Amino acid sequence: MKKLAFVIIIACLVVASCKREDEPPTIYSTVEDVEATADATSCIICCTNKSVDGSEIKMKLLLSETESMQDAKSFVMQSDAGILSYRLNNLQSKHQYYYSFELFTDNDQFRIKTVYSFRTISPYAPKVTTTDAVNITNSSAVCGGVVTDDGGRGVSERGILWSTGNALSYNYHKVVIGNGTGGFSTTLTNLESNHTYCYKAYAINSADTAYGNVVKFTTGADTPVVTTASATNITSTTATCGGNVTSDGGATISARGVCWSTSPNPTISDNHTTNGTGTGSFTSNITGLTAGITYYVRAYATNTSGTGYGNQISFTTTTPLPEGALSGVFSVGTRQVRFSRGNLQYTTTGTHSVAGGNTRTGTWRFANNQWDIIGSANSNISSAYTGWIDLFGWGTSGYSFLQDQYITNYYPYSSNTSIVNATYNYDGYGPSTNMSDPNLTGTSANYDWGVYNAISNGGNQPGLWRTLTQTEWNTLINLRNTNSGIRYAKATVNGVSGLIIVPDNWSASTYTLNSTNTTSSSYTANVISSSQWTTLENAGCVFLPAAGIRNGTRVDNVGNYGNYWSTTSNGSSTAYTLYFTANSMSEYNMTLQGCSRYQGVSIRLVKDI
Repeated sequence: MKKLAFVIIIACLVVASCKREDEPPTIYSTVEDVEATADATSCIICCTNKSVDGSEIKMKLLLSETESMQDAKSFVMQSDAGILSYRLNNLQSKHQYYYSFELFTDNDQFRIKTVYSFRTISPYAPKVTTTDAVNITNSSAVCGGVVTDDGGRGVSERGILWSTGNALSYNYHKVVIGNGTGGFSTTLTNLESNHTYCYKAYAINSADTAYGNVVKFTTGADTPVVTTASATNITSTTATCGGNVTSDGGATISARGVCWSTSPNPTISDNHTTNGTGTGSFTSNITGLTAGITYYVRAYATNTSGTGYGNQISFTTTTPLPEGALSGVFSVGTRQVRFSRGNLQYTTTGTHSVAGGNTRTGTWRFANNQWDIIGSANSNISSAYTGWIDLFGWGTSGYSFLQDQYITNYYPYSSNTSIVNATYNYDGYGPSTNMSDPNLTGTSANYDWGVYNAISNGGNQPGLWRTLTQTEWNTLINLRNTNSGIRYAKATVNGVSGLIIVPDNWSASTYTLNSTNTTSSSYTANVISSSQWTTLENAGCVFLPAAGIRNGTRVDNVGNYGNYWSTTSNGSSTAYTLYFTANSMSEYNMTLQGCSRYQGVSIRLVKDI
């Protein structure tokens, strides 16, 4: 490219660093992109003139037949869209000419010392024009020309000369494209993106070489380069993602963000965010997702060349835990369950809905913490007591097949130690053994506390929870396979004795438990603070506190005995519980003296997954 950059300073003598009032102003300007296109008798000379300070600078073309520019003629150049040009006519063919420029304003003028030259060609030279570039991409373009007249001597060679920049440089590239008249073209490849190139056609015969006009084009930009960040803060409906635009591809980034879909390779035609412009890192908040679904995400960035995409990542939205449920998953045979957040509690105040659409007096809830127990205050149990209780007789959900006819021992506050109705031989705690289902399942499922009642902080609808069967308790404690091989360990949590049950996916590295899967260990084998318990609970662990046992209105062995009802009957007067003390544990067939149906023990409900 022929490029001339001048800073022209016209100044008069400055006295004491002050400018005289009659001193002419200084001219600041640059002259660039000088081109001359000559035929036999004429020449078009073009250039650009950029004023440094924004003032209007005019130019004259100076033409001479000598390099010293003696006797130069001057011509005022015309300006069109920022390009100054002048067409010289009536020139001699095959003659060398020299030219320069003069800058001027209304008050100043300055001749540029650089001298250029051009040569007119033979009148018998070919006539050739340069065609516009087509099929321009970020790395290629189709360029060419047309030989309209061979000058009567035959065109032996034709082609293009090309280089980078706005004007053809001295170190141009030459591409030969055959011979003869007519159109011709070539594809320039391996060009740089977002760069300006220029070229002109040429044709040679025995008389001379002719050149076409100079044509410029700019290659397209590359698509941007962007990487996708990992997804974080994943919930059931939202996630945080983002990316990093590491290259703008040679053009301004007009938009960037992330796009996502439930199918691989999402594009901006799918759901997407818009997170600013330009290069660099950005963060995107993805919203409106569906729980439990796998999403595919790619960062994107857009410029004039198109949209570039980052690497694909995927994540699965969480399934929100049911209200009142812990996160741990436990296999209890063919089913998996989650445990409630605490032991079941009841008060006679308030009302709640029950199965069948009816309403009953009282309120059920789960304890706020897994270690929470009512303890000796259970001795206040009665229909008039308005405090909370958490030790219940078997099947005391508030439901009875006979519903207040002949028997009353089905209320949560029932404490009667007589369980048989002599007239009807009907058990007052839970279903009768002569019923079609003597357990708290099937047709007798309403005797199950979680099936019949709405739990206020457990979804507040009937039928959302249930009690484990004897077989399920046995599987949970003795038969279940876990990732770590650990199923349970006795412990004291926040000062309360009880039993820790670890979830199926428990990792032993989460917290070191001592004397695991050992029935004979003591509660002091693992002493865990409330803050330490947070780690275990977040990892899915369940803690069953040793809440004691109630006989009528007498409460015994708080902190020693742990008894948890199952739904499984063991005859007319007893039912199975999970039973543990400081030195033993079993799914225990309680005798009438041990754990009758009327005895009050703990309930920990589960929800099927």
